Amino acid sequence: MDNVKNDAYYLGKILADLEFMMEQTNGKTMDEIEKNALLLDSIMFRLIQISENSDKLTLESSHVVAIFSSRL
Repeated sequence: MDNVKNDAYYLGKILADLEFMMEQTNGKTMDEIEKNALLLDSIMFRLIQISENSDKLTLESSHVVAIFSSRL
């Protein structure tokens, strides 16, 4: 069965990526993150995914993501 790709789907993917990045960087200093090439690559990949998924949201949901992102 195919996933229905609506705002809820894309918001779920965005939240999953944000949670992953927060889990992987929790307790790490900026210096530790900068020295870990694999972690940096993973973070950049997730940011690209978030950007692509947020582009697929409707205008109303895009505002929700913008508000949420500004609180991070």
